[in-house]
Amino acid sequence: HLDVRYGPTARVIADVARERGAEVVVVGAGRHRAVDRLVGDEVALGVARHGTVPVLAVAPDQRVPLRRAVVGVDFGAASVRAARLALALLDPPAGDERA
Repeated sequence: HLDVRYGPTARVIADVARERGAEVVVVGAGRHRAVDRLVGDEVALGVARHGTVPVLAVAPDQRVPLRRAVVGVDFGAASVRAARLALALLDPPAGDERA
């Protein structure tokens, strides 16, 4: 199935994630210039701003497995979900005594 959408990239990604019941959106974090961020052309940031689910931005040189995560938490529902997702992505899984 191929679904083509037109419009502002970040908003379209956020809308499709909402429509399809996505639990997380994964986007590439390309190398953007400071001016891109100033004029709002940062896709990952735009998806986070318009979306309703956590956004994972992956750097082009990201190595796996992920062993450390930093999560800013205000103890609201969204930040608690983000913290749980971060824990689930770690290898070994958080709480694994082999770490």
